[in-house]
Amino acid sequence: EAPPPAPDEEEPPFYLWPYRYRTAIDNLERAGVGPLPYYAASTYLTGVLCFTVGLIAEIAPAFAFGYEPTVVRWSFLFGSIGFSLGGFFECLQNRTFTEFYFSKGKVGAFLNFVAGSIFCVGAKYAWSDTKMSCNMYGLGSAVYMLGSSLQIIMWKDEQFGLTFLTVLNNLGSPGKLATLATTADKGELDDSHAHFSGLGAFFIHVYCACGAVSMYNFNIEMRTFIEGSSWRSFQFAFNEFLPCMFAHMMMALTSAVMRTPKVAPYRQLYRAARWVCLVLTVNSCCTLFEFLIYQIRS
Repeated sequence: EAPPPAPDEEEPPFYLWPYRYRTAIDNLERAGVGPLPYYAASTYLTGVLCFTVGLIAEIAPAFAFGYEPTVVRWSFLFGSIGFSLGGFFECLQNRTFTEFYFSKGKVGAFLNFVAGSIFCVGAKYAWSDTKMSCNMYGLGSAVYMLGSSLQIIMWKDEQFGLTFLTVLNNLGSPGKLATLATTADKGELDDSHAHFSGLGAFFIHVYCACGAVSMYNFNIEMRTFIEGSSWRSFQFAFNEFLPCMFAHMMMALTSAVMRTPKVAPYRQLYRAARWVCLVLTVNSCCTLFEFLIYQIRS
């Protein structure tokens, strides 16, 4: 007689509120990870929200009710502190300060901590030296770019925990798990297509650059729209935002399709989308350069 089927396990509820710290920490503890990943993620999220408040105040000063400089300075300061703390928790998780051996996770976490600290210096200078403040933010952004580039390489090498969840970087080859279901019936395991190629990693950098530069252009055009209330300016802003949307869709697609498809016409479409994004990146960079030249001349 066959045993009765096991009852379906009830799926745990999904919470939209990201600051349910007790639930998050309990889940991490059950996984044997510890609370540091949640500390890093929550402080980064808090920093992003603080920067968002300052960005809104810069683009639309009316929302600051006449206190734009104060709102921008304090929100950027708290955002910088959040970014710095996020990098610090990453360093603790990767044992950057206690175990002295080289790994991409340690270097990436340390770069994030340094970049966040430079942001804090730039936020402090906002009250006394605006030019120095902008220079510090620029330097911190460059360091963040290096750290992000290193994390893309970690993603290419199947270290999916990056600098946030280091336990995932020590599971061997997660690509084997990803291809297990499709190859089990063959009695073999082939993970040759579960890795990024060098060209694939290059285009991930392109997508990130496209999204960042496009967002800069969008913010500039949105400021023009808010100041002039012209729907044509809003259309320009929306047009500048489209490359950012396309780049994020390509990154989402790349997370599922790590290698170029072999079957026509998907192979040609996938390659064409890559090069279209590269052209959009160049175009957005040219637009940003024109914005900067216009500001310098005026």
